[in-house]
Amino acid sequence: MAVLYDGSTLVNTNSVRLSFNGSNVTSQTAITTTAAGVTRVDYAYPMLASGSTNRVTLLFNDNDVPPNLISTAGSFVAAG
Repeated sequence: MAVLYDGSTLVNTNSVRLSFNGSNVTSQTAITTTAAGVTRVDYAYPMLASGSTNRVTLLFNDNDVPPNLISTAGSFVAAG
């Protein structure tokens, strides 16, 4: 799960892209936005091998003109 907060610009929810271990999984995400400007991106990853290292990358644009591309990435090791 990722939580994005609007600031002086807003998250363009139509631009959200998520990849898991190099595969685009955007179509498998649930993206919700509240009136308070909070966008939540949920993805239920598959069963992971114990001790495996996994990488997640999140990209999205804001509504600035021109739009800014924001990206973040991280990795984790599956528990055994």
